[in-house]
Amino acid sequence: MKFSLYYFLLLLQPILLFSQSSPDTKIRTTLKFNKDWKFILDDKSGFESALLDDAAWRSLDLPHDWGVEGKFNQSNPALGNGAFLPTGIGWYRKIFVLPDSLKGKRIAIQFDGVYMNSKVYINGHFLGQYPYGYSSFQYDLTEFIKPGEKNTLAVRVDNSLQPASRWYAGSGIYRNVWLIATHPIHFDNYAGIFVTYPSVSKAQAVVKLQYKIIANAFKESEFHWWRRNISANKRITKEATITSTLFNADGVEVAKETTKEMIGDFNEYDFTQTVVLKQPKLWSTDSPSLYTLKTKLVYDGNIMDDYATNIGIRKVEFTPEKGMLINGIPEKIKGVCLHQDAGSIGVAVPIGVWQSRLEKLKQMGCNAIRLSHHPFAPAFYDLCDKMGFYIMDEAFDEWNKGYPWGSTENTYGKMKYSYHLYFNQWAETDLRAMIRRDRNHPSVIMYSIGNEIPNQRTPDGTALARKLQNICHEEDPTRLVTSAVDFIEDANANGFLSVLDIAGYNYIDRYNGNAMYTPEREKYPKRLLLGTETFHHTANWLAVRDHDYVIGEFVWVGYDYMGESGDWPKRGWDAGIIDMSGHRRPEYYLRKSYWSKDPVVHIAIETAKSPEGEWHPRKAVSHWNHNWNGDYLLPIYIYSNCDEVELSINDSIIGKKIVDKNIYFAKWELPYKAGKIKVTGYIKGKIATSQQLLTAGIASSIQLKTATTKLKANGEDIVVVDVFITDQNGTIVPDVQQELTIAVTGPAKLIGIDNGSQSDTADLKGNKRKTFEGHLLITLQSTEKLGDIKLEVKGSDLQSAILNNIISVR
Repeated sequence: MKFSLYYFLLLLQPILLFSQSSPDTKIRTTLKFNKDWKFILDDKSGFESALLDDAAWRSLDLPHDWGVEGKFNQSNPALGNGAFLPTGIGWYRKIFVLPDSLKGKRIAIQFDGVYMNSKVYINGHFLGQYPYGYSSFQYDLTEFIKPGEKNTLAVRVDNSLQPASRWYAGSGIYRNVWLIATHPIHFDNYAGIFVTYPSVSKAQAVVKLQYKIIANAFKESEFHWWRRNISANKRITKEATITSTLFNADGVEVAKETTKEMIGDFNEYDFTQTVVLKQPKLWSTDSPSLYTLKTKLVYDGNIMDDYATNIGIRKVEFTPEKGMLINGIPEKIKGVCLHQDAGSIGVAVPIGVWQSRLEKLKQMGCNAIRLSHHPFAPAFYDLCDKMGFYIMDEAFDEWNKGYPWGSTENTYGKMKYSYHLYFNQWAETDLRAMIRRDRNHPSVIMYSIGNEIPNQRTPDGTALARKLQNICHEEDPTRLVTSAVDFIEDANANGFLSVLDIAGYNYIDRYNGNAMYTPEREKYPKRLLLGTETFHHTANWLAVRDHDYVIGEFVWVGYDYMGESGDWPKRGWDAGIIDMSGHRRPEYYLRKSYWSKDPVVHIAIETAKSPEGEWHPRKAVSHWNHNWNGDYLLPIYIYSNCDEVELSINDSIIGKKIVDKNIYFAKWELPYKAGKIKVTGYIKGKIATSQQLLTAGIASSIQLKTATTKLKANGEDIVVVDVFITDQNGTIVPDVQQELTIAVTGPAKLIGIDNGSQSDTADLKGNKRKTFEGHLLITLQSTEKLGDIKLEVKGSDLQSAILNNIISVR
């Protein structure tokens, strides 16, 4: 092939991608491109040049978030919404040699996420700019890359204009980077395959496969753009075979389909196959059964491309009468909203950290995640597929308008430099990119086109909502669309809510009080109703539980997060069900009482008559150390889903009470007596579960606990270790805030130390941290070396603790 105008045109814009993290393939090469980058927090002309000497730059591996490496400071321009952490402009560079084996291949670079305003260069050539920090995107490097020689990839990241986000968004190349090599004729990296399920039952599933193939040049092709007579070029058409094979979780082939198609050079093709699977294992939150779809493209007797995609076969329905049905069975969404940061780790979150976090939510009975308020990393969706979580995939936090109306004819939004600056030019690109990337995930059950969008109140908002929803339907006609609406009266009056497939309500009780969804149901009987964001109040759950037509709720919020801090020195939101250190607040067990099938009893001592704010749950603690002067009675709540609970103090039975299933607790008011408090739960007269709290003595030692002692030596795997300050009997001392020092030796590195205090503005990346309520969370990450790992934690006047049974393995 001598020259391709098509090659040149492809390089003018970034190529958006289709990217589920897929199982290994033999022909298509997908290399994780995270190792051996250079970084500098600076901005100068020439940083993109292949001739630049970057030896003095910092060496690091991706993903990387430079924000959490800085110091908290109330003068940082991101202010409290950005957790008072620094932003700025940074550059990344990577020098690499492409092996000769990839000569003649199409080479693309894929970024799962760069926050924000990235500019990418290869060997000094500008490839493109991508503003949105949450989208995944790709560039074709083929024309500028030099196989067998040194190549320089440079990325400028600009997060300097502040404030730009309502929460901590991080800064940098904070998600994975991939190098992808294919033959010139290949499945599209952008939208190579779309899997749908026209018919699903226990007996049989029909799986529809829609393929997009990009045909560049065959070896025999000749195309000279300067020829006025295009027919004078040598154009080639060949017969190609597409074979699709389904494998179950054990790797056994269970279905197969082959078709033959004609493919000509310099063109794009859409082909469809149908695979029938007998007695499929259906995917659901309780049984997340996955299959692997492997597809081969063959011509001239050779496999020229192969693609592997994990899929889950399920049927999702929504009706005005029964809400949501999964595989024909009604199921309530028991969801939480989540932001993407993980405390001291920032937004460059290893997938193992997410697994640890999601396991706690799963144990609570949570079955759904609302991604707030943007697409997450691709690996997060893979994890939800495997663990069995439903996802509301949300695109935007704003469109092109803010408050008040008419203040300017320019776009304006919630923050001075937020997404409204890019919406008109980029919203369709970003929305299509999200859907094409995520639509094969069984976990994704609906799309959200926005959160509390100010346009919901503007005259043009309804038309814009319809336009965005139509884009969703064009890309994926199998999923419904919602938007999280907080000005419900206005959105009803102007038709905004009526346009949506699913009417999404944020804080419905602000408008309808305890009537919740009933007035909406009466006015709009054919409307699908969902609590897209709710307070912790139990009444919100009762409105879901007691009305079949309500799809479910997403409570704000599952985990504490950085940003939306309010006044200095607070660094983040502190009204989550679980705090930054992974500590389960008492509210966790109340929600577990109404979401989980497991029997629950949990002691919660109320410490204030009212919550700190409307987003906060009941202010309570779960320990038995109280400074009590005798002039009041302790309000003791027993959160439970049992029939009855029995309370005793110091082995003296106080009494037994019936648990009201409309409040999920029993309550006593009693004088405090140090020692032991115990509660026992009964179901149908039999003991189902129990819990006890002991009064702690003087802090004397440190205890370390971890669920696993093996790390994979891949530079990515993690171990989380809980650190407790205890008395001589091993009881956690809850009122100790003491600085501890952490030391790690062996093939692992310390990547995070977290406590549950959002008022702690100590540096996040040191090796010292104060405990909060006697607890810390330590996160270790593997290197690529094998060996034993030793973790030692020390504190003044405390017996130190050593964990030396962690080992790094292949």
